Amino acid sequence: MRCKVLFPIDQKWRDLPGNILIGSYLKKNNFDVIYCRAGKEKYFVELYHPDIIILNHVRSDENNQLSIYLKKRNVLVFVLPTEGVPTLKEGVSYELASNKNLSGVCKIFSWGKFTKEFFIKNQNKNIVIGAHRFDFYDKFYSDLVLSRKQLFSKYDLNLSYQTVLIATNFTKAGFFKKNKKFFENDSTRQNVIGYINKFYKGLSNITKEDFLSREILIKSLKDIIIENPNRNYILKLHPSEDQVFYNDFFRGLNLRIITSEYIWNLIPHVDSLVNRSCTTSLEAWILRKPTIEFRLNPNEFYISELHASGSLIVKSHEELKKAITHSLRSPNKFIEPFLTRRKETLSDLIGPIDGSRSREIANQITKFSINNKADWTNQNNIYRFIAKIYLFNNYFFHDIKLYGFFNYLCGKKVDNLGRLDKYINNQDINFWEAKIMKFLKKINKT
Repeated sequence: MRCKVLFPIDQKWRDLPGNILIGSYLKKNNFDVIYCRAGKEKYFVELYHPDIIILNHVRSDENNQLSIYLKKRNVLVFVLPTEGVPTLKEGVSYELASNKNLSGVCKIFSWGKFTKEFFIKNQNKNIVIGAHRFDFYDKFYSDLVLSRKQLFSKYDLNLSYQTVLIATNFTKAGFFKKNKKFFENDSTRQNVIGYINKFYKGLSNITKEDFLSREILIKSLKDIIIENPNRNYILKLHPSEDQVFYNDFFRGLNLRIITSEYIWNLIPHVDSLVNRSCTTSLEAWILRKPTIEFRLNPNEFYISELHASGSLIVKSHEELKKAITHSLRSPNKFIEPFLTRRKETLSDLIGPIDGSRSREIANQITKFSINNKADWTNQNNIYRFIAKIYLFNNYFFHDIKLYGFFNYLCGKKVDNLGRLDKYINNQDINFWEAKIMKFLKKINKT
């Protein structure tokens, strides 16, 4: 019998296409692949009885204990992180779970060599393999992404204007005035509250500074748009932040707020990127784009010197305004001082950039998993029943819990934290499976 893979997916607008691309290569390698929403894995494993599972982390006690339990079932556990390294350097070892009990894990696929030093105790479990979702920047996959004409038409952008992309990641700001208890509980569950309290003087301090940084960006950006209206401005919101918050701030201005879009559909077609120690800067460097590191809050805590190393750091409104103008007028001259550092940092953080990381991950899983069969002679019928409830009518009850009954009926997929359409459903899976399989068949014929 074929090996069965369970592949939980966390962020729909970050992880879905890349994970299905890996899943498609696994299918070509003769595996059966099933996708589900992340966060409920302990239920879905009892329903699907996989031989292999691909988790996005094992830092939480729940996922860590699940991996140990699954090993007893002879289920191979692979960890495929959604990010290369966290921005807060003090939390790297916590986020990577390098100090946890990794006895249940078969292999961890790290992005770049930067993480190797954090796996001293478990070096044999760590494979530096690169960032699979960056494959979409390779010309090989151009049929799977939007062209410039398609993007500009979709968002009614002016084809004759230069385009500035502002990528936000104010994921803690939404907890400054509301949802404080949720943030505390979630940080505790994810095992990150310890280093936040130790290095950053508590959760309240982080949420306050994130809130202030967001306020400063909004004010600065509004002034720049008013002074320089003959540009396209795109505000790409992080899928984990309060996205509803932004709706009223830029009304009447030449700015498009984009929530539900894949970043690799945007970066290739913009002329300059403004961000704050974000993975988007690394993606822009791959394409030799000017990048500007936004650091206008004097008490900014969200700083990664590595993520900022290939960007021009600005610390005032005037510096930001001049940097955008310079990046648009002379992009090659703008990036020239950063080219060497960009190359070094990309090598450290994300490793190989060759468009073949998805295929390589699938091949590595195949190498370690071929003919592996789990032992599901006993099963947890209560968890099986709960999983079936979650899956009923395309996650109907889970969506009701997430969005509320009235919002669900009206088609408003906004959860209590202000995030829009974060979670996968069957239509999403079917869409990307069909699109990728069509692409792979076309490639095979050429």
